Amino acid sequence: MMQTENMIQIMNLTHCFGKTRVLSQVSLEVPRGAWFACLGPNGSGKTTLFKILSTQLIPTEVEVLWMGGASLKNPNGIRQKIGVVFQHPSLDEKLTVFENLKYQGFLQGLEGHVLAVRIEALLKRVHLWDRKDTRIFELSGGLKRRCEIAKALLHQPSILLLDEPTQGLDPAIRKNIWSFLKELQAENQMTLLMTTHSTQEAESADRVIILNQGVCVAMDSPQNLIAQISGDILEIASADIEKLHRALEQKFSEKFEILNGKIRIEKLNSHQYLQDIMKDFHEQVSSATLSRPTLEDVFIQKTGAGFNAEGGAS
Repeated sequence: MMQTENMIQIMNLTHCFGKTRVLSQVSLEVPRGAWFACLGPNGSGKTTLFKILSTQLIPTEVEVLWMGGASLKNPNGIRQKIGVVFQHPSLDEKLTVFENLKYQGFLQGLEGHVLAVRIEALLKRVHLWDRKDTRIFELSGGLKRRCEIAKALLHQPSILLLDEPTQGLDPAIRKNIWSFLKELQAENQMTLLMTTHSTQEAESADRVIILNQGVCVAMDSPQNLIAQISGDILEIASADIEKLHRALEQKFSEKFEILNGKIRIEKLNSHQYLQDIMKDFHEQVSSATLSRPTLEDVFIQKTGAGFNAEGGAS
């Protein structure tokens, strides 16, 4: 696709720390107004990709890096196009909500009436106007995140980059933050790119890139990726998993994998397998789970490894 058709376009991006390659030949395209998720366990390279997109790192190699009409050759131009919400808080805890945005505005060359109007509009948009005089340390985690987002939008960027934006928040607050971001995307045609290790969050995006050990293993809409899984997922636990595994392979004359201490079966008619297994091996089965496939199952199919959000593929 031509650069002008995408808000973000990367071709063959590689990055190394010393002799360690953390990203290898990664390419992606993000159309205007799209919600794009970069999914992967810790150590997959997604944070490095985020740092490159937010101009914190210069990639070792890249053919094209195009952000909102600016190229990597002009990082200052890129910075004018992007708003960044970092994984770790960047707010001054001792200042009020209003003061945090005011001083951020000064850094971006905003002042006077223009700055005041923007702050008021944004704080009303994120439902924080009534807390404008509250110091940051008095806010809940969810309200702090809203303030971070308002701060990132102060200079009216066309692209919003978010690094693990709901990490550490409870489920109710996470849901609230995502609802707000979806409203923002829909109303302002904002292009969003987020990193996450939550497969559930990534399934809400328009498009997903799945990274593993610095390599893109899949990229498409969540629906198309999940549709590649042929059937339901059956997982079986047993006190003697090896014994049951051998017995099942002998009975069904096919290979089954053991993943994360459970026998995993991916079949169109997994429920029929479950009936047969419980009929002949119920004494050996500790538990059995039958579920619809998710992006985590896509990761397993593409890599042959389990998705361990805390420590990489396992």
